[in-house]
Amino acid sequence: PEDLGTDELAKQAKYYLQPMVAKFRKPLRDAGFDEQTEMNERYVAVTFQRAVDFRKFDEVAQAVRWCKQQFASKA
Repeated sequence: PEDLGTDELAKQAKYYLQPMVAKFRKPLRDAGFDEQTEMNERYVAVTFQRAVDFRKFDEVAQAVRWCKQQFASKA
């Protein structure tokens, strides 16, 4: 077995995450989400985020429902 350093292990994890992330990337980016990858010694994460105005509860609730639908339809 190959002994991988932390950086190489994180790169490998990111490589294996990409097929799953690819399923969601286009609709999320089209909806205004920004994609970020975070890597450290404990985890590798690909996140999508978008600002919301919490004073507009109905819009926030609709955004959450839309996100849930995206993940439910592609899981």
